Amino acid sequence: MHAALQVEVMFHPADSEEKPFPLIIYVAQKENPYYLGPASALDIAKQIHGAEGPSGSNREYLLSLIEMHADHRPPHPRPAPPRH
Repeated sequence: MHAALQVEVMFHPADSEEKPFPLIIYVAQKENPYYLGPASALDIAKQIHGAEGPSGSNREYLLSLIEMHADHRPPHPRPAPPRH
């Protein structure tokens, strides 16, 4: 395996009916050839889109991330009306 940090964390779903469950998170380190470093959301999406692993293409994973973020992002505050 390439240089990566593996961490187990407890995930607490926003839906209170689901119980927390453990997740394993892999974080690439600088020695990892796939480490992107500080990057914009677009650069990260491009890297995920072009990546493949033992399970195949990551395109479906990228689409799932986009849907999850769209469903769970906080509402945008409305700008205050201009003062005259």
